[in-house]
Amino acid sequence: MKVSGGLDGGSDPPAFQRAEKERLAKLSVEENAKQDISIFLVVFDNSRANLAALLQVDLKNLKIVVDGYLHNEEEKRFKKIIWEEINREYLE
Repeated sequence: MKVSGGLDGGSDPPAFQRAEKERLAKLSVEENAKQDISIFLVVFDNSRANLAALLQVDLKNLKIVVDGYLHNEEEKRFKKIIWEEINREYLE
């Protein structure tokens, strides 16, 4: 009497079939996870490089903006004279 065929011929028992399916599914998930991590690392490296480039541009722009607000000695003196002239009533 042959119930399931056993290991030597025929089909494997249902428990073996289920275990093999689970093993293959787990292997597939692990392979997909490795691929996902690889893709993530490539995207992350590219994003980091892009961010560094943007920061360089922003720092250059910030320097231009800040330089526009800072005054040299002559500009400070002119600004003081203009402010005192405009606010003469306040000062008296």
